[in-house]
Amino acid sequence: LLKTKAMKYGRRVCFVTVVGLFLGLMSALPMWNWWAFPAGFTIVSILDPMIAWFFGGLVIARLVK
Repeated sequence: LLKTKAMKYGRRVCFVTVVGLFLGLMSALPMWNWWAFPAGFTIVSILDPMIAWFFGGLVIARLVK
């Protein structure tokens, strides 16, 4: 994120949100595949870290100048 200083505020927030989406996918999809968790549970497991990283990204992007 420190390398993204040239980006505008919204792009930095989007970058952090995509990182959260990636982390959610990497943690929830293997559980869905191997342990056959329900689709609704898997979707919430993906969205939860993405939303958390979005709100964190709002603060982090503001602090990086």
